[in-house]
Amino acid sequence: MPKSETFLFAEPEAKPTKDQHDSDLTRELQKLHDWLQHNWTKPTVNVRDIYRLGPRSIRNWKKLLSLTKILVGHGWLIPIKSWRYDMHEWQIIRAPDGYPTIATMTPAARIETPPAKPPNSL
Repeated sequence: MPKSETFLFAEPEAKPTKDQHDSDLTRELQKLHDWLQHNWTKPTVNVRDIYRLGPRSIRNWKKLLSLTKILVGHGWLIPIKSWRYDMHEWQIIRAPDGYPTIATMTPAARIETPPAKPPNSL
């Protein structure tokens, strides 16, 4: 048998494409959003809570912070000043009529407050 002969038993793994990366990000974002809406009962949440108790697939500090930034951009989390300078904490916005999926949300999605009543003129 020649010594330079190599065997390839399986096809080499294809590198992930941008579409696969986007679908993974969307899936993880939806998991975090579902967990915050259904499993977390407190009105606020911090990074440590999500890291310890949240979905296992997002227990990575960098990934966690990037996902929460996206949820802040969509209006589902509101940053709160915490008692520590290096602690990230957010208020959770819960929709009164359920919640949309991440795929159907727009970046400007916010829970709207009813318009103020005009003053009565006498």
